[in-house]
Amino acid sequence: MTEKLLSSAISDKEIKTFQNDGAICLRDLFDVKWLDLLRKGIEDNRLHPSEMTKRKGHSPLFFHDYNNWNSIPEYEKFILHSPAGEIAARLIQSSKVALYHNHVIVKESGSTKETPWHQDQAYYEIDGQQVCSIWLPVDPVSKYTCLRLVKGSHTWPQYFKPVHFDGPPFSSYEIKPGQEEEAKRFLPTLDFDCNKDNEVLTWDMEPGDCIVFHMRTVHSSHGNNLPTPRRAFSTRWLGDDTIKGERPWMNLPPSHELAKLQRGDKLLESGLFPVVWTGVES
Repeated sequence: MTEKLLSSAISDKEIKTFQNDGAICLRDLFDVKWLDLLRKGIEDNRLHPSEMTKRKGHSPLFFHDYNNWNSIPEYEKFILHSPAGEIAARLIQSSKVALYHNHVIVKESGSTKETPWHQDQAYYEIDGQQVCSIWLPVDPVSKYTCLRLVKGSHTWPQYFKPVHFDGPPFSSYEIKPGQEEEAKRFLPTLDFDCNKDNEVLTWDMEPGDCIVFHMRTVHSSHGNNLPTPRRAFSTRWLGDDTIKGERPWMNLPPSHELAKLQRGDKLLESGLFPVVWTGVES
């Protein structure tokens, strides 16, 4: 059974803030049992990375892996039974939510690895407004090591071209043959460190706090200058209005589930993504 939130855990004001800003930091919503569970899962994941991570390689100071929740028992238990699904549903105002995938990123103390400015939804063949990610650090983070999110960017009409996390800064993904015109709808990614016209949201955080942000919200992060690691577990959530979309490049991460669907198919009705929260107590 999914652990239910207290009725007062997320206020109407916080829902409005998320809807307006595209991101919000929520305090103390995950207790120590969930944090300890994820810490154990993350360390096991680092010892046994997925084949995709093995192929790409990772440095001692930077590790990431994704879409492996059903092969790591601690991840699966967290996703299916923690308050995460209900948090997502309440903020995106969806009657139910399904998991799209999970992503873990570890930046050890001294890691200079920068996460470039990007929009998650530009990588995904997913259309719809009821989408979000929950970013949950299991270690304290400072405003410098925290996610940095461009306030209100989820409402911008344009997408930005997805960029590689490895390789030259702001290098874009390879366009599928015949998709050159479609790719022109996507703008080159801006360096928001140089663009001072937009407000960047970031927070000091303690374990138990989380950031929820819309999949279209532009975000990035610095390396880790703290004496402790920065281990963060992300979950991506799909709501009522989500459908299979198209992108002029390969979906990342590769999704066998999306590949089975036709453009416009409703994702929550496909049976391919686990519905975690329905608002009905099981």
